[in-house]
Parts: sequence; C-alpha cells; structure tokens
Amino acid sequence: WLGRPRAADQTTMGSTAVVDQLVVINGIGEGLLARLSKVHARLNAAVRAPGAQATIRKAPNALENPAYERVVSALVKRFPEFPADADMEKVAGWSEFVADSKQVYTDLEPHYLVFADLVEWRARALECLQAVCNEHMRLEPFGANAGLARHFLNLVARFVKLHLYLAEWGSRQTRLVAAVYAAAYRASKHLEEPAYRGVAALVLRFESS
Repeated sequence: WLGRPRAADQTTMGSTAVVDQLVVINGIGEGLLARLSKVHARLNAAVRAPGAQATIRKAPNALENPAYERVVSALVKRFPEFPADADMEKVAGWSEFVADSKQVYTDLEPHYLVFADLVEWRARALECLQAVCNEHMRLEPFGANAGLARHFLNLVARFVKLHLYLAEWGSRQTRLVAAVYAAAYRASKHLEEPAYRGVAALVLRFESS
C-alpha cells in the first residue's frame, strides 16, 4: 500500500491538465478584456483638435461616413437578418456602400473579431467551468488543491466580468459593428461571414437580459 498514491495525490495528478487549461483560458480572457476596452474607447472617444471648433471622432470611418448613414440605419434596424438586396437598392448610399464594401469590412474587422473571439472563448470557458464542477467540485479534493481552486475562481470572476462589461456597455455598439461588418463582408464576398450567427446570438442575448 506504500506504493499507492494518496487520494489527495490522485486528485492533484488528475487535475493538472485541468489547471493548465484554466490558465490558458484565463490568459485569453484577460486579453479579450483589454481588446474590448480598446474597441469601446475607439467607438466612443472624441477628441477636439487644437484650435479647431469641430470634434474629431476616432470611430471607424465606416460608421461615421455620412454617405452610409441611411444604409447603417437600415442594417441595424433589421439585425440580425439581412435586408433584401432589392430593398437596400432603394436606400440612399447603398451603391456607394457596396462599392466600398471591402474597405468597410477591413476597417471594422479588428472590432468585429473581438466579438467573434469572445463567442468562441465564452463557449470554451463555460465548457471548462462545467467540467471542473462535474469532475472536481467535491469539497475535500477541491479544497486540497489550492491551484485548481484559485484558477477556477479566477475564471469564474473573469467570465462574470466580461459579461458585466458587455451588459453595462450595452448592445448598441455590438449590434452596430456586427450588422455593418457582416453586410459589407456579404456584399464583397457574396457569402455570410462564418462567425456572424454566433456574434448575432451574443448581441441578442444581452439585449434581452
């Protein structure tokens, strides 16, 4: 019996892979928080140029261009569905939007990909948290493994923080970016952006919360 590991040792060995996964997912989540903060700042910040009366916005040109104003309004209104091309052809600025569609989605891509990555991260984080609860959330072994407990609680905190950040931020910006980016991507490539439905579901989830 001397050669058999104790129960606490078995728990430690069995949880090593889980701890490693928690560390990785936590690191990605921390990076997402930083990226979300930058996107939020760029979409909202306004600075006044020295000696100028006008306010210069830092938001992407695709969201600020007056030529696209009615197009953007129509896209956001119909989100998450795409308006029919025949209907959009009647909207002022649509032909310019289509002609510039590659530049529009390129301009918005860094912002949109944050939300696409968040959808994927959220699924992985939730899966990991549930796995820990199912396999390791027994009082004695969980309490005996400080590393597992610490990283698990860190991920719970980060998971909640990301959701609170989006909830406080509101869905308007995510809806705006997702709707315009996806429409420009579709107009340019004639297909739907692969992550769009997941991003749209995320937006709608926070709108209904």
